[in-house]
Amino acid sequence: MRESAALPPLGVIRLIIRATRSLVYADYLTGYKRNTGMRQADTDAWLVPVAAMRLAVGIGQERQRLLDMIDNAPDANQ
Repeated sequence: MRESAALPPLGVIRLIIRATRSLVYADYLTGYKRNTGMRQADTDAWLVPVAAMRLAVGIGQERQRLLDMIDNAPDANQ
């Protein structure tokens, strides 16, 4: 009976959390843009400043993801 109540492996849990986080983020952003009238370009303009702020906090696990986000950010001047 105990085996049937076992949790899935940690990797599976992380995958589920990551997927759920992405869905929640996408839904939040869609609603935010709809309710504020902002366009994608308006929200994209905040990617680099927010990523830079997070880098300044110094959380090591976020560093590479934030640097990639900055490198791949849409050009605000286009």
